[in-house]
Amino acid sequence: MNNRKVIIIGIDGGTFDVIRPMVRRGELPVLSSLMEKGAWGDLESTIPPDTAPAWVSMMTGVNPGKHGIFFFLDNLHNNTRNGRPLGAADIKSPPLWSILSKEKKKVIFVNVPFTYPPMEVNGIVISGMFVPNSAKVVSYPPDVYTDLVNKLGEYKIDDWSPEVFGVERSKIYLHYDKIVEVLSQITEKRKQATLMLLKDNDWDFSMVVFTAIDRLQHLFWEFMEGNGNHSLSSKYSKVICDGYRQIDSAIGEIIEKAGKDTTVVITSDHGFGPFKKHFFENKWLEEIGLLK
Repeated sequence: MNNRKVIIIGIDGGTFDVIRPMVRRGELPVLSSLMEKGAWGDLESTIPPDTAPAWVSMMTGVNPGKHGIFFFLDNLHNNTRNGRPLGAADIKSPPLWSILSKEKKKVIFVNVPFTYPPMEVNGIVISGMFVPNSAKVVSYPPDVYTDLVNKLGEYKIDDWSPEVFGVERSKIYLHYDKIVEVLSQITEKRKQATLMLLKDNDWDFSMVVFTAIDRLQHLFWEFMEGNGNHSLSSKYSKVICDGYRQIDSAIGEIIEKAGKDTTVVITSDHGFGPFKKHFFENKWLEEIGLLK
C-alpha cells in the first residue's frame, strides 16, 4: 500500500451543477464511473473562492491567511488597480511538490497554478498559468518543456488568449469561434503531455490541471442557460458541455495510463454559476472621496 501511486486531475471551475445533469444523461461515462465506485460530494472553496488561493490551499493544506496568496497580484491596496504578479516563490507554507520531494517521492506536476517560477523538485514541473511572456525557463528540468514542444508542437501554458484580454468586451463575441477552438486544442495537448510524461518517467505522485472549463464557463454560461443574445445562445449553448465531454475523455485516458492500482482524485478549485451584477465597494468609496 505504501508504494501505491496517486494522481490528481484538476478541473478548474468544475461544478456538479453541470456534471450531475450530464452524468444523469449518460454524457460523462468516466466521471460517472468514478462517482459510482468512489466517494464524491460538494466541498467548500477558500475565502475568497478564487483560483489563486484555492489551488495554493490545496497544495499546502492551509488557508490563504497562512500561505499568503489571496489573488494573482500582490499589493493591490497600494493603488486599487495594479499589483505585482505572484508566483511559487511567494507561497509562505511548504507546497506539496516540496514536501513530496523532501520525502524522496518522484513527482510530476503539469500546469498546476502557482508553479512558476519552476522550482527544483524530485521529478518534473511544467509551470502553470500566468507565466510572463519574458520567461525563458518554464519547467524543471528546463529541457522538459523544450522536449514537449519538439514532440507535440506549440504547447501553451496560459489559455487566456489575446482575444480575451486584447479585445473590447463588446466585441469579444467576434472571436468566440477561435477561442473555443484554441481551448479545445490546449486541452488535447495537455492530455498528450501528461500521457507522455507518465509513460516516460518514474513517478509516485502526479497532478495535472485542466483550465479550459473555467474559461468556457466565464464566457458562455449565459448561453448555456439560454440567456443573452438569441443567435449567440443558439450557437454556443453546447460549448460548455462539449468541454466537459472532452475533459471526461481525457481523464479516462490518463487514468488508464496511470495504471489500475493508482489512487485517483478529481478536484476543482471553486464552483460556477451565473454572474449578473457586480459592485466594487472600494471603487465606489474611492469615487466619493472616502478611500485613498
